[in-house]
Amino acid sequence: MERPLVYVINLARSPERLAAVAGRLDRVGLKWRRVDAVDGRALGDPPWQHFDEFTFRYLWGMPPHANELGCYLSHYRAMQAFLATDDPFAVIVEDDAGVTEELCEVLDELLPQADAWDVVKLESRHWGMPVTIRRLGKSRRLVAYTQRSTGSTAYVLNRKAAEAYTRGLLPMRVPYDHAFDQVWRYGIRMRGVLPRPVHSAGLGSDIGYQTREVSRRAFSRRVVAPFYRGQIEIARVLNYLIRDPVWLIWLVNAAKTKLYERPA
Repeated sequence: MERPLVYVINLARSPERLAAVAGRLDRVGLKWRRVDAVDGRALGDPPWQHFDEFTFRYLWGMPPHANELGCYLSHYRAMQAFLATDDPFAVIVEDDAGVTEELCEVLDELLPQADAWDVVKLESRHWGMPVTIRRLGKSRRLVAYTQRSTGSTAYVLNRKAAEAYTRGLLPMRVPYDHAFDQVWRYGIRMRGVLPRPVHSAGLGSDIGYQTREVSRRAFSRRVVAPFYRGQIEIARVLNYLIRDPVWLIWLVNAAKTKLYERPA
């Protein structure tokens, strides 16, 4: 099966970052296409199109930043570019992705098992309490993160996931990696790969989070935002118990392992 095209999100003012990630992709033999990132500097001051400022401030407890919206819309644009093709799969990476040679092997292992996922994180943050769904080759696992493990530096997705995201992402109400992670809202299955084949190249995002002044005494910061994040974690638990019962899969796999184990 042919490996999917890699969509590289890159700002026009950052050609050196594109050159770096393109060199890594060329070395491992993956075809890529640049996606022109939305530049937060060009958005001006709010109000912004496709942005729900009231809900963002209320749920997130922080003032908005144009660069975050730029990041959000850039991923949306990459998915639109993918859906404009007839390809069944795509890889989307930010231009600070540290692509390793293992990525090709991971894609070769993932595509034949596409019945088990809709989107797969190739890089993520936090432990996330991973539950093994399947084995990938000899040393890798396809996992579901049953706790928070945000990050959207690199991922592979199918058309179902891209269509669901483009229907439901707008307007922006929370930062992209958090909206992206709430798969129960889109009716899709998110997985991860361990060990991770992509890491941060240490360049820092130039389209995402920026330092800003935050009042720790604000009601939304002290009360609403923690309550909202608690609700998200409850929704995540229910998702993996009911809609996408990975705990049941884990129990079945554990039972099979015990059943077929032979005494030494």
